[in-house]
Amino acid sequence: MDDNTEKLHELGVFEAHRTKEVLELLETHRIPFELELDESAQNQSGRTTQLMFGVYPGGTTFAVYAREPDLARARDVVKPLLPK
Repeated sequence: MDDNTEKLHELGVFEAHRTKEVLELLETHRIPFELELDESAQNQSGRTTQLMFGVYPGGTTFAVYAREPDLARARDVVKPLLPK
């Protein structure tokens, strides 16, 4: 994909288990996508303490992007996975 000619739009930010489902749907429908890993929650101060007290802070997430011409179709494909 040529980043200079095709604009990418964020389809959503998902936790790892949901990302796998989203990517499988996009691949099944042959919709090109890009993926960006966000591990910033892993580096937050106090995370160890939160885990010790059972607070369970957020973990690694993935931002999924679709090209502008594919965005509407990509949203329709992943819509059943999104909370209502």
